[in-house]
Amino acid sequence: MQQPIPIDLVRLVAVMRQGDKSTKYLNRTTGAILDGGDLERLRRGLDADGIMKMMSTMIEVPKTDSRTVFQWMREWLNTDAQKLPDPRFVDDLLDTLNGDGAFRRFKNALSQPGRCPWSVSWDGYRHKMLCERARLWLAQSGIEYRELDTSAAA
Repeated sequence: MQQPIPIDLVRLVAVMRQGDKSTKYLNRTTGAILDGGDLERLRRGLDADGIMKMMSTMIEVPKTDSRTVFQWMREWLNTDAQKLPDPRFVDDLLDTLNGDGAFRRFKNALSQPGRCPWSVSWDGYRHKMLCERARLWLAQSGIEYRELDTSAAA
């Protein structure tokens, strides 16, 4: 039986976040996260069989699409945000989600003076959802892993 690979969940979540357009890969045997430049450097000097073997250990890390994040925004507004001060602000935030530019309006509303608890709550909720998504993806990909403790590095 193969040992679980070490995964830096914080790094994986950062890669899965919406916004970064470059493709990243997870090495199924080491847990390393690589980009296209890393792969090119590794390919140098390998023959076709070596490249095929190397690529067989890689899996593309999925991005989190905007529809998913939009759904999380609505879920957060209907759950955790209800517990924050000034529940009327929930209605204001729900209004920001209508029409083009919803993400920008939502972000701008959270960055208003006095809205720090709201912003912190949203960031925490989004991080929790990204962690759940990363763990689910690893499980669905058949990757046995152990999470690295990165708390000491902070």
